[in-house]
Parts: sequence; structure tokens; C-alpha cells
Amino acid sequence: MNFYFNEKSLSQLKDVNPKLIAALHKALQLTPVGFQIKEGLRSKMTQQELCENGEADSYDSKHCTGEAVDLVCIHDETESYNYDDYQIVANALELAIIDTEIKIKWAGEDSTNIKKMMHFEIE
Repeated sequence: MNFYFNEKSLSQLKDVNPKLIAALHKALQLTPVGFQIKEGLRSKMTQQELCENGEADSYDSKHCTGEAVDLVCIHDETESYNYDDYQIVANALELAIIDTEIKIKWAGEDSTNIKKMMHFEIE
């Protein structure tokens, strides 16, 4: 099955590291689970607000440098928060970066916390 990013996802990828964008596009073609981008680049002010509201763990987020994205899996045309779907996407991203000079860390690898499961960043 071929998946594509919708317009909202493409707009969220604006100003994200081009190597991360390329890996996400490639992973989208490798995975049987679709996904869309919830958030890419984030201002430092937004990050501060998220931390103050308890919605983020760190004031020093890679979202602020365009080196992280939050994504949501799409399963049967609805948003999925199933850990297995995110594991499949993480595996596809690992395949997508073979023979590249970047490494991508999945924050949800050891967590069932949905905010962590959605977060991928360049190491």
C-alpha cells in the first residue's frame, strides 16, 4: 500500500531537517502502517509553555531546532495509539536510514506513554 503525507503533515515538515524529512518519506513507503506528522518545528516559546503545562519534559527539545517530529499512526483511516503500530513505523525508519549519515531515536521504544511513542528525533 502506498501512503502519502497530507497537506497538514507537509506544512508541519516545513523547516524540519531535510535528512529527517527524507527518512520519513522513505519510511512511509516501507511501512504497512500509515502515519502523519502532528508537529515538526516548534518555537522556544511554545516549548516553554508545554513544559510549564506539564506537556513536555524538557525546555531543550529537538523540536526547536527542526530535528524532531511527533507523528500519529493511521490504521484503517483513523488515528491509532497502538504501541505495535508505532513499533512498525520505528522499524521502517531504521530501514529508511540505512546507508545514511543520520541516526533516529524513537522516544517510545521503552514506553507506552503516547507522547513518547509519537516522538522521533535525530540523535
